[in-house]
Amino acid sequence: KTGNPLYSSANQPNYEVFNIKEPGKRYRFRIIGGIGDNVPIRVSVENHTFSAISADSIDIEAVHDLDALWVAAGERYDIVINTTDLPRETDPYRINVIHNKTSQPGAGATICSLAWLKYPNQEVNHDIEADCEEMEKEFEKIKAKKILNPVPNNFSNWGKPQNAGETEYIYPINLTSLYQANGIAANPLNTQYVSMHNMTFNNYSMSFPKNYSAIPFLFQSPSNNTERCGVVCNTDNECMYQQPTRCVGEIPPTKQCDCQHVIQQPWLPSKYWFEIILINVKPRKGDGEDGWGVAHPIHQHGGWFNIVGMGQFDYPIFKETIEKMDTECMDGKNCLPRNFKWPVFKDVIQVPTNGYVILRTPMDNRGVWIVHCHINWHIEHGMAMVFQIGEPDGPFRWAMGPDNTTAADNKNKNCFTGLH
Repeated sequence: KTGNPLYSSANQPNYEVFNIKEPGKRYRFRIIGGIGDNVPIRVSVENHTFSAISADSIDIEAVHDLDALWVAAGERYDIVINTTDLPRETDPYRINVIHNKTSQPGAGATICSLAWLKYPNQEVNHDIEADCEEMEKEFEKIKAKKILNPVPNNFSNWGKPQNAGETEYIYPINLTSLYQANGIAANPLNTQYVSMHNMTFNNYSMSFPKNYSAIPFLFQSPSNNTERCGVVCNTDNECMYQQPTRCVGEIPPTKQCDCQHVIQQPWLPSKYWFEIILINVKPRKGDGEDGWGVAHPIHQHGGWFNIVGMGQFDYPIFKETIEKMDTECMDGKNCLPRNFKWPVFKDVIQVPTNGYVILRTPMDNRGVWIVHCHINWHIEHGMAMVFQIGEPDGPFRWAMGPDNTTAADNKNKNCFTGLH
């Protein structure tokens, strides 16, 4: 306060108050990670447990008796708080929100806030301010039994068996959807292995604004791919890799290259999927590399993917490590563990540090959909790519317009005259 002349001692924070009008009933909250930096937050409710019933707006099999929930940038979870018939007399309960300081870039400060869960006859003391140190001490005292969606940057918590008195950590791969993804167990049309390091995907940097053309991807002529990098796949499971000539070395390149990173797949509207394995590698040059140690929250626009596999390791891994683990078995493919029974739907996933996530995305939503790290300065640096489903001409034409009528009228029109 004393260092800010605009913030006097008379200014007090105005924390949100949630009134519990019927004690003993259940109340639903949607926790939204409206975050643009590397500051995942932990949510807990004083003297209350809660259940999680939805992840990224899609229902899941309820996870009960949670003591805390972590939410990263872009994530959403719906929870139901179990209120009590016998609340304390005067003081409302605190809903605690905290991000603990870490050594990771962009996460070097402890940030916290609170809200009030107020029962009848309780009074909010508006002189109280969030105290991060005290909040953390109180959380440690409860010895949390179940925590949902912890930041996957600590191998000691990964896959840890639940022993008496120890905390159970529940990751998205452990969640069960209420909906079975149709056809997801069939072999995917193709699998793309994508390494994540130095805030790039496969060493391709789609930095802003350099590689965001004045003409949006949706309107670009499909014949002009001079600035594109990535892969173009067809219905015969054949994939052709492309990149500008300035990208030196192998495909993908061994050094960072700025380009328009597109993973193009055919439009197949029924029961077809393609697979992406995101690999959060440990850099060969040591942990001084930008982005290392961050469980990047990767967000896909245009629909949901299903999480069918996740893993983390206590030794350094690289893209080729995971490729070998997934292909060197009797079947020669799909060697890493995968779950196809009611896998959770998500559109944001934190990729474990020194680990991987296996996503399957349906191929039924024609268009171009950006996929990016939800940490703002990472996407500005170039940690983005585009999933293109189908083509804007031929049998896979997509129609564009503000409503169905206009889109249908535009279906057979050439939108590319004079564009590049």
